[in-house]
Parts: sequence; structure tokens; C-alpha cells
Amino acid sequence: MSDRSCAEIFGRVFNILAEKPTEDHKQVARKVWAECEACGFTPDQMYADDALATLGLARVGEDPRHPEHGDVWFYGPEQVDLV
Repeated sequence: MSDRSCAEIFGRVFNILAEKPTEDHKQVARKVWAECEACGFTPDQMYADDALATLGLARVGEDPRHPEHGDVWFYGPEQVDLV
């Protein structure tokens, strides 16, 4: 399976979990996130930014290292927990 196809499947899972963002779904999403990090694709290939944000796995903000870029997406619980 290609990386892009795999990424899209993971994205669908995150979108389904985000339909009802309960604490249980957020915990499942964190476990799935850990699995998909090992797959070698990038989060933007999942087309699930809004779902990831709803589940606490992504956020939009200014990168202090590159403020000239404006708002950018940060992915992963370690990035979201920084706020």
C-alpha cells in the first residue's frame, strides 16, 4: 500500500473519531497517532487537519522560529500540549 493511501485511511479514522470527540475517542486517537508516526508519511497527507485539531492532535499557531510564515499547523500531542 502506498504511503498516500495509508495516510488517507488513517485520516478517515481520525475524521470518524472527531465526529464525537469524547475523551475515549481522544485516547484512541492518541494511540492511532502513535501508530501512524511509524508509517513514514506526513500528517498533511491525511487530509484531516480539522479532525486532528478537534482530537487534540494538531493546532494552528505562529512558529516563533519563523514568524514571517504566519500561522502554520503543528502536529502531535507534544506540540499541542505546549500551548
